Amino acid sequence: MTLKQALRVAARESKAVRRSLIDKLEQLAASKSQAITTVPALPENYISALEALLESKKSEAALVLVNKEQAAEIHDLKSLFKEGMTPTQFCKMLNGVNTQKVNGWLAERNWLHNESQSGIRWRATSYARDRYLTEHQHLISVHGSDDFIKHQPVLLRKGAERIHDLYRRGKVPMKLNWNGDFTHQKHVSLAS
Repeated sequence: MTLKQALRVAARESKAVRRSLIDKLEQLAASKSQAITTVPALPENYISALEALLESKKSEAALVLVNKEQAAEIHDLKSLFKEGMTPTQFCKMLNGVNTQKVNGWLAERNWLHNESQSGIRWRATSYARDRYLTEHQHLISVHGSDDFIKHQPVLLRKGAERIHDLYRRGKVPMKLNWNGDFTHQKHVSLAS
């Protein structure tokens, strides 16, 4: 059946059918006109063409720089993170981080909580568990006393990625004498 034949059949039907058919055709025509994309305007002269080319090259260079930074960050993270590390052990691998404040900082971020009333026994919070952290359990046997289980928060890869991201943005507690470098590499000068 062609469009003409469909319109002839619809014209014989009731006013409601004709009205709905007309509405549907208008909707199709409107969506078809929106689907047509416009061709970008050509530059008016040689100078504006060169300016457009310069802008596109600048944005391309910026994207290349961002890609290099992301590749370096991924490489850094792969070389730093090992399965089973605690957050403090991971942060020891990051230059300038004040590792004595890491667990307190993670407690402020709702990753850890202190379950002890008298001392400090860090546990993963329900918010961070299985998202950023997990826990390893160790059975501790003390001579002349009951055995007990010690829980140790352990970093997951996503948690390491998040800490590394916050580190690169300067949101991790840093040492006061930090030199601003994000690497531990030291320059060694050879004696002549």
